[in-house]
Amino acid sequence: MKKIRHPAPQMERGQFTLLDGEWDFAEDERFSGEKEGWFRGFCAKRKIIVPFSCESEINGCRSEGKKRSIWYQRKIQMEKIPQKRALLQFEGVDYFAQVWLNGVYIGRHEGGYTAFCFDVSNALREGENLLVVNVQDGYSLENPRGKQRWLDNSFSCWYVPTTGIWKSVWLEFTGDIYVKNVKWTPQTDRQMLKAEVFLSGHSPETRVELSLSREGKKEFFFCASAVSEYLCFEVDLNSPSEPFQVRYWSPDDPALYGAELCVTVNGAESDRVFSYFGYRDFRAERGANLLNGAPVYEKFVLYQGYWVQTGLTPPSDEAVEKDLKDIKAMGFNGLRVHQKIESEFFLSLADKLGLMVWCEMPSAYLFNDNMKQKFMSEWSKIVRQKYNHPCIVTWVPFNESWGIRGVGRDKEMQAFADSAYYLTKAYDGMRPVIGNDGWENVQTDAVTVHNYEQDPKRLYLAYCDKMAVLQEEEVLRHQKFVFADGYKYGGQPVLVTEFGGLAFADGLDKDAWGYGLVSSEDAFCEKYAQLCRAIKKTGYVRGYCYTQFSDTWQEKNGLVTMDRKPKVDFAKIRQINDEPAD
Repeated sequence: MKKIRHPAPQMERGQFTLLDGEWDFAEDERFSGEKEGWFRGFCAKRKIIVPFSCESEINGCRSEGKKRSIWYQRKIQMEKIPQKRALLQFEGVDYFAQVWLNGVYIGRHEGGYTAFCFDVSNALREGENLLVVNVQDGYSLENPRGKQRWLDNSFSCWYVPTTGIWKSVWLEFTGDIYVKNVKWTPQTDRQMLKAEVFLSGHSPETRVELSLSREGKKEFFFCASAVSEYLCFEVDLNSPSEPFQVRYWSPDDPALYGAELCVTVNGAESDRVFSYFGYRDFRAERGANLLNGAPVYEKFVLYQGYWVQTGLTPPSDEAVEKDLKDIKAMGFNGLRVHQKIESEFFLSLADKLGLMVWCEMPSAYLFNDNMKQKFMSEWSKIVRQKYNHPCIVTWVPFNESWGIRGVGRDKEMQAFADSAYYLTKAYDGMRPVIGNDGWENVQTDAVTVHNYEQDPKRLYLAYCDKMAVLQEEEVLRHQKFVFADGYKYGGQPVLVTEFGGLAFADGLDKDAWGYGLVSSEDAFCEKYAQLCRAIKKTGYVRGYCYTQFSDTWQEKNGLVTMDRKPKVDFAKIRQINDEPAD
C-alpha cells in the first residue's frame, strides 16, 4: 500500500489525516446558502474531487461566472482524537473561504495563493464529523488573480479561472503548545544557522529541542526553555569531527540538512515537527548574481504550471516530478514560476533536485486602495510561507507593470511598488527582489528586460552596448523604458527574463499563437541557439529566461505540449544551454 505523503514536507507531523478526495458539492446561485443553513449540511446533487478547482475538466463542471458561491462538505470519521489540539490546514483556496465543523463556525480566509490554518479542537468530536466549506470568487480585478481571466472567454495570455479548493486539505494533531512556524536563515559569512521558532504559547515548563542531521546522521542537538512564544537558536554548523565541511546547497549539489523540533511540557511531548533546510547564500552584488559567493549564470525557463484536465493543480506527484526533471534534462538550472504560487511539494522537489526558482506574485489588475491592501496582505504571507525553501533565489512582486500600469511616471504607483520591495526586504534580507520584472524598473536588486524580438541580430544590437541601453539612449530604446521615471542604473546585474516564445506553425488553429513561428524541430533549435547566443554574446547580461516550458491553452509556444509531449529533443536544448556566455 502506497504511503500517504504529508502535504508540507517542511512542517511535517506524524499524526495527520489527508482530506483530499471526493467531497459533496453544490452551486449556490442565489447566494442564499448561509442564510438557509447549508453550513449544517446540504443536499448535494453532485461530487467534486479535491484539490481540483470546480472549473477543471477532471471535475466536469466548467461553469464560470462574474461572481459565484460554491459549497463543499465531507464527513470525517474519528475513531479517537489522538491529541488535545486539532489543526485544520488548507494549502490553497481561491478566493474567499468560510469554514464550519459540525455546524460550528470556525473562521474565514481571504486570498487565493496563501495557506491558512484553523484550530478546530473545540468542534471536533469522536465519531462522525461534518466539515463544510463555502467559497466565493469572481472576476474582481482588485484581487490578485495571476493568469485567471476576468472575461467569459479566454484571451491573449489569460486563461480559465480557478475557483475553490485547489491545493491539499488535511488535519494535524498536537498537544496544547505546538510549533506554529520555523524560520531557517543561513549565515554563510560565519558558517552559522539562525533558527527562529514561533510557538502557539509557552509556560515555565515548556522546552524546545532542536536536532540537525546531515545525510541522515544527527550531528547537532540543542535544548532551550521557552520563556516566550519566540525562540532563536544560533548554530555553528562546523562539525567537531569535520571542521570547515559545511555542505552548501547548489544546483550541482543540492545538499539538504534534516531538522527536527520537539516541544515538551513537564517532560511530556506536546509537538514534534520534521523539517529541513538548505545552506546557501544568493545575492545580487557587483553586477552579478552570486550563489555561495561565486557568480552564477541563470539559465531559466518560464513555468506557468497549467494542465489540460486539472488546471493550476498538477494531476499527480509524478507529473510534478517529471516536469522538474525534464527542465533539468534540458540544461536549465532554474525556472521562473509565472503568476502562480506553487505547492510545498513542488518547491520541496525543486529543493531536492537542485533547481533555482523565482517566486512571483500573481497580479491584480485594478489599482486602488482595496487592491493595495489585498496585495500587501497576501504577498507578505507568501514571503513568510515560502521563505525556507533554498530553491527560491529571487522574489518578484510585480510583472510588466500589471496592476500598476502607470508606474512609469505615476508617483503613487512607484511608491506602492517600492513599498512592496522594502516590505519583502524587511522579511528577507538574503534574497534579491525584482521590483517590477520586465521593464519600467523601480527599486530593484537586478535590472530585467523582456524582449520577444525574433531576429537574433536585432536582439543582440538592442543590448550589445550596456551603457547605451541602461542610460536610455533614444536610438536603442526598445519595447518599453528600462527604468521608470526618476530611477536609474545602480550597478545591478542585468537579465533578459522573457524572450523567444517560439511556436510550431504546423497545426496552429485560429485562436492559437506564439511570439514567433518555426517550421520544424531543426528550425526551432537553430533559432533558439541564435537567440541564446545573441544574449550571451553581450558579455554583461547575467542570465535569461526562455518563454516557455509548456503550451498553455491558446498559447502554443512551449518546449512541450500542454499534455507534456516533447516538441524538441531535450539533449539538443541542453547542448545549446550549456554553451558558455562571453
